[in-house]
Amino acid sequence: MSNTVRNLGQRNVALLVAAVAIIVVACGGSATATPAPTPLPTAAPIAATSTPAAATSYPVKLAQDAKLGAYLTGENGLALYLLTADKADTTTCSGGCASAWPPFELDPGETVTAGDGVTGKLATITRADDGKAQVTYNGVPLYYFAGDKAAGDITGQGVKGVWFLVAAATTAQGGAIKGGVGQP
Repeated sequence: MSNTVRNLGQRNVALLVAAVAIIVVACGGSATATPAPTPLPTAAPIAATSTPAAATSYPVKLAQDAKLGAYLTGENGLALYLLTADKADTTTCSGGCASAWPPFELDPGETVTAGDGVTGKLATITRADDGKAQVTYNGVPLYYFAGDKAAGDITGQGVKGVWFLVAAATTAQGGAIKGGVGQP
């Protein structure tokens, strides 16, 4: 690099430093460094307000079988069953029985509603074995059958002569369960 080019570069740097100093002084500052301003206090972040999730409501509906007639269905259209050994608002199915015949249970915040043609009273009882809320229909504890995989399956009907589909007229009057589809 030639001396002329080096001298021009040094002179340009010197001019640039002088220009910055003049601008700083003209703007009311000084050429010396000033401390950074103290940050203003900030408000605490606002907590996000969450909208509660909509409660899930499971409709109990009527389904129709060509041979057996009308019966109740629960979640996903699965058939609902009764156990003749149960009494009004009392379940006797737990442990292995409840594995094969899962109770129609609701989690906290969930509800059950009656669909068209379902005229009985829907309520819940608290199960002694797990403390969960089991749905009842006119006092009859309701169950699914593990062998039923889809809406329209009714493979639990009449099993061991004690499991029956729940009809719209099923009741547990006087404690005994009566009126299941095909129930003697």
